[in-house]
Amino acid sequence: MLGYVYYRDSENKGVLPSKFDEALKISTGAGAVIGQLAFGWLCDKLGRKRMYGVSILIMTLGTLATALSGEGPGLSAIGTIIFWRAILGIGIGGDYPMAAVITSEFASTRHRGRMMAAVFSMQGVNVPVLLQWLTLKLGIITAALVFYFSLLSARKSIILEDSTIPIPTDPADGSAGLAAVDRVWRLVVGFGCIPAVISLYYRLTIPETPRYTIDIERDIVQGEDDVDGFLNLECPRGKDKSVPHPELEIIPTSSGRDFIMHFRQWRYGKVLLGTAGCWFFLDFAFYGLGLNSSVILQAIGFALTESVYDQLHSIAVGNIIIQFAGTLPGYWFSIAFIDIIGRKTLQLCSFAILTALFAIIGFAYWPLYEQPSKGGFITLFVMLQFFMNFGANTTTVCSA
Repeated sequence: MLGYVYYRDSENKGVLPSKFDEALKISTGAGAVIGQLAFGWLCDKLGRKRMYGVSILIMTLGTLATALSGEGPGLSAIGTIIFWRAILGIGIGGDYPMAAVITSEFASTRHRGRMMAAVFSMQGVNVPVLLQWLTLKLGIITAALVFYFSLLSARKSIILEDSTIPIPTDPADGSAGLAAVDRVWRLVVGFGCIPAVISLYYRLTIPETPRYTIDIERDIVQGEDDVDGFLNLECPRGKDKSVPHPELEIIPTSSGRDFIMHFRQWRYGKVLLGTAGCWFFLDFAFYGLGLNSSVILQAIGFALTESVYDQLHSIAVGNIIIQFAGTLPGYWFSIAFIDIIGRKTLQLCSFAILTALFAIIGFAYWPLYEQPSKGGFITLFVMLQFFMNFGANTTTVCSA
């Protein structure tokens, strides 16, 4: 859509230049790396609850500013969007792991895997704290639907502008961007502020996690009160918070040196290396597919049309098919089977199946491409999304 708005001339033909396309895709990820490191340290220093609220504020600001980005004599619109997407990434980088940490620190060992998978997919289980975390996976489905219906609402305007606004032969002649498409992408991005603002209330009202209160703040009495309040239990014991807990006074707090010495031991280090390594390698495929899904749909001919509206409509429909047929069922299956099959077994099977699917797509690319219906490509692409989320993507978080 940005290509049709800012680069609809005979030279670019509505395609965003590759240097801007790549910068837009990596800006959020680059910001996320900064956010993970910064918020990981801060949530141990200042508390999970406080930083969980800060991260959603940064995401809301970054989202709103992206949707309102414009250009001026000294600054391009694409450059402004890249900047605010990087700010958005910082908030995402802090939010992504903190949601997992808060869930695991509230969950019992018996149901921890299922709760982690549920929060990761934002599917409701009858646990009140899960309703407080509007996380990534339902957001993907919602984003696909928002894109589709926003596009439908602007159908007549896009078709009219596409047929009446001439394409300049020289980019210096001025922009021939489609105003209706400009409104659509801003609406789609700006819509993300709504669930963020709603979740802000819950983030500010949840209690601090008991494990943080007890292990880091060294306040076992407050930790017990938080647990009782979370479980809606009355505490008639009348705890005196002025009396220090004797057992905690003799337990030294951990340090950075303790962390290094612990994970220098291979029996512990291999767990950290294996968990982080699996997540690292999975993200090559996960974000490679996710950030380029529209490109992939066009490359296989699914969204290859002359009309601007028809092309965007085909991409929107393709995204809905992929998400509803692959992503969402994959997370449902993870929630249902993660505590039955086990994290390690589920992850191994998922990685093995993904390897086979990628090999099939790679070696059979041209036979699949030459099919008029493109059904083979779409089927394999949906299967990739399913097994990426039924196992690999969910278990990397749960294992962490």
